[in-house]
Amino acid sequence: MEAPVKIYCKGDTTLNVTVRGNELRLVRDDPNDESQVCNGVGKLTDDEERPAFALVNRTTGHALVNGRDHELGLAPYSGHVAVELSMLWSLGHPRADGFMEIRTLRDVRYTLDGVHGFVDGGYRLNGIRGIPEHGTIVAIYHSQAMADYAVWKIAPVGHQEPHIERSAFYRHWIQDYNSVGRVTDDQGRRAFALVNNVGSTKRAVLINTKNRQLEMAPCGDCVKLSMLWSLGVQLPGGYSEVRVLRDLSKTLNGINGFVKEGTVL
Repeated sequence: MEAPVKIYCKGDTTLNVTVRGNELRLVRDDPNDESQVCNGVGKLTDDEERPAFALVNRTTGHALVNGRDHELGLAPYSGHVAVELSMLWSLGHPRADGFMEIRTLRDVRYTLDGVHGFVDGGYRLNGIRGIPEHGTIVAIYHSQAMADYAVWKIAPVGHQEPHIERSAFYRHWIQDYNSVGRVTDDQGRRAFALVNNVGSTKRAVLINTKNRQLEMAPCGDCVKLSMLWSLGVQLPGGYSEVRVLRDLSKTLNGINGFVKEGTVL
């Protein structure tokens, strides 16, 4: 297991992420609170080749989950069995101060945000004038890499911390890179890459995120999310849809509905 870490907010570096019930909140740094504590070298990456990882609460064993509607939640984590895509994250590029965004692997345009967590009447209210405070709800929001309340530092837990009371363990997390080889879609179906071996070069089918076209790209020790697929429900005759892992509503198909030799997918 990787060394435990804490997740600090740049907007106020005395605040870090903890579990309170079923919510994530920013709280004052407390070396006696292990609920503020996460463990890495990954084989799956985002489309910028930054490693994917899960964030698992050290006490509850639950992982941070980014839902289909960009809702942030917690769910039981069994990394030795399977890890749903919604449990995976990647880090943005470091700023000059060392802080960076924590981005949903499915769509790196969405990140952990320490202000925009509480919604009332359609308006996001939590945080005073963009300033995170003790008790601020942590949520998922559009990327704002220059906003101090939306960038974080994942730091190892100090080795010289005093004795930790069990009731204060909810700030400690494990940043787990090691289970990404067991990724599934949101329906629990195993992810895979479509790899073609030609000579000494491995190339995988990749979705170009800019033009949505299929391409063949080199596939080495690391696999980008845009190279991953899952199978739909098996149909009579043993056929299944081949679905885009990050968006199961999109599948491999012949353009214009024609199936013949030379049809473009």
